[in-house]
Amino acid sequence: DVCRRFMADMATRVLRITGALVRGDLRVIENEAHILRPTSAAVGATVMSDLCGRLEGAACAARIEEVGALVGALREQVGEVERALARELGDQPPGHFAESP
Repeated sequence: DVCRRFMADMATRVLRITGALVRGDLRVIENEAHILRPTSAAVGATVMSDLCGRLEGAACAARIEEVGALVGALREQVGEVERALARELGDQPPGHFAESP
């Protein structure tokens, strides 16, 4: 299903972006944000899509401080998107543990 594939892909791409930030690899950040922007828009994650567009532009322009702030905002948005898609799919969000009887 498209939403489940997106959630897996999103997590992988955000991990790549985070690792690239640590290494100072703006090219990887730009590329991953470029790929994540339209796919997030396609599943209705418009805030994430907007963040990715801004992140892509900041990385391209080598605005390091802005890139760092946007990566932080993107990481926060991942949780929001995961919870929203999980509700849509009728799933429990990642990290949710059912209570034991």
